[in-house]
Amino acid sequence: MLLEKEGTAKVVSQELKKSTANRLDYHRKKQLKYRRVKSDVGEIQGTVPYLGTFLTDLTMIDTASPDFVEDGLINFEKRRKEFDVLAQLKLFQAAARNYHLKPDSKFITWFCSLPHLTEDQCYSLSCLIEPHSIQRPI
Repeated sequence: MLLEKEGTAKVVSQELKKSTANRLDYHRKKQLKYRRVKSDVGEIQGTVPYLGTFLTDLTMIDTASPDFVEDGLINFEKRRKEFDVLAQLKLFQAAARNYHLKPDSKFITWFCSLPHLTEDQCYSLSCLIEPHSIQRPI
């Protein structure tokens, strides 16, 4: 230690040396554990994206950008943006193939007990939950 090299180590008590060494050791172990956990999480972290986000992005791109630009040329910028969204979705699908999930019988029972709605009922419920136009006070 630096204090020993300077010759001032005699002033430092053995108890303080042990306490300091223990704290350093504790922080070193904690940092190593953090790095290990961080690398493990990075390797196995899974994601289940909300499909509605992708559909909203695609709808916005389609609505905001014309299919053709000047002189009737294809709007490749629009197509590139659509491709980016679809490529991201494709990556999530590929990653999902590596998931090894065990069926949860309680969840399956609950899910199968849910009422079956027609497309019209689903649309009505969707409009009720998230209306198309919301009037906000000025």
